[in-house]
Amino acid sequence: MKKILLSAYLTFFCYCVAFTQVTDYNVLFIGNSYTYFNNMTGMFSEIAKSAGTSVTVDSSTPGGCTFQMHTTNSSATAIAKGGWDFVVLQEQSQLPALDSLTFFTHSFPYACQLDSMINSNNQCCETVFFMTWGREDGDSEYCPEFPPVCTYSGMDSLLYDRYMLMAQYNKAIVSPVGAVWRNIRDNHPEIDLYSSDGSHPSLAGSYLTACTFYTTLFRKDPTLVTYSSSLHEAEASIIRQSVKDVVFDSLDRWFIGNYDNNEVSADFIISDIDDLIVSFQNLSENASLYYWDFGDGTTSTRFSPIHRYSEYKGYTISLTAIDSCKYSDTAKQSLLLSFNGITDIKTSDGANFIFYPNPVYDTFVVESDLSMEENYEIIIYSIDGRVVLSITHRNLSKIAIDLSAVSMGLYTLVIEGGQGIVTSTTFTKQ
Repeated sequence: MKKILLSAYLTFFCYCVAFTQVTDYNVLFIGNSYTYFNNMTGMFSEIAKSAGTSVTVDSSTPGGCTFQMHTTNSSATAIAKGGWDFVVLQEQSQLPALDSLTFFTHSFPYACQLDSMINSNNQCCETVFFMTWGREDGDSEYCPEFPPVCTYSGMDSLLYDRYMLMAQYNKAIVSPVGAVWRNIRDNHPEIDLYSSDGSHPSLAGSYLTACTFYTTLFRKDPTLVTYSSSLHEAEASIIRQSVKDVVFDSLDRWFIGNYDNNEVSADFIISDIDDLIVSFQNLSENASLYYWDFGDGTTSTRFSPIHRYSEYKGYTISLTAIDSCKYSDTAKQSLLLSFNGITDIKTSDGANFIFYPNPVYDTFVVESDLSMEENYEIIIYSIDGRVVLSITHRNLSKIAIDLSAVSMGLYTLVIEGGQGIVTSTTFTKQ
């Protein structure tokens, strides 16, 4: 790295890494009436919008449609169009809960086929399995021939197992609507999630579904959502908290994030400082877009920008590097600009201290006009409060402190005398 001029100093304060995705997503919902009831997909868009995430939604949801039907209908055309960040798959409501032969013959193979179609047409897409819920009083249609579905609990447990299996086999993620549904049924039975047929969702059920998708897809805390549709706020708040408890607090349980394959890495150095003009060198890897925040209210999308600051003070600079699949990594550094790189301190008892250079490369100099001969303790602390160096001097007229073995970072130097702390200053070691 090129040495920066002494007219300023730079603090390497921290690197903050966050593998997250940025806004502006394209989501395709494939399913049937469980998905289109109460305009759930529109509700999902409004929920995301209220929390600062922009989504474009499309859907293919013919009533009663199965995975097998979707492999040959308009859903296949929508998948082949490409450009999706997420494709959501919802099977016909009963099929995944039926006997093993029926499931492995009429559902599971077509889940795999749809996932394969998604992957072959959408390089950056994630397949999302929509775990549905058991019917309010079980499945009366299939109960005589398959008793496990005679109750809500029995049917719901089978749906849970089958959707988890489909997701795990296809290395996909699960939107565990059914699990949140059960949590509400168990803990807040006053909230009616079913419409009058005991199968389709009520408005509250669709809101629960939309909130679950918001947290599943974007990995964000649903309690920060402000959109409640036309539900009473208290009811919507209970649902959002349930989504947090079941989904947001246990993302890996639903395979969320398990299959991330992003390799984008944000990194930069400050290559030169000339008074208030700072040059940045971008060292990011596997990215195609860059967003700089210079910490003074201005930004840039240039690869390696040069920025002019307006005043001598501290700034936090961040660089977000984004790859073609909208994954991002953010690196941050702190910058403190000071005139001439010299710190001049006058203490309360009239003593003058000068500390230089700043930043320090090998030697840090302390000068003062103190003439008193006594033992002075010079202690250097790291930013986390650790003592990295402690030395004793009897005269402070001029001291050269060897810091060649000290790591880069921000430090505080404290001088203590017989009457306590004499003075202190901060500096950066390069």
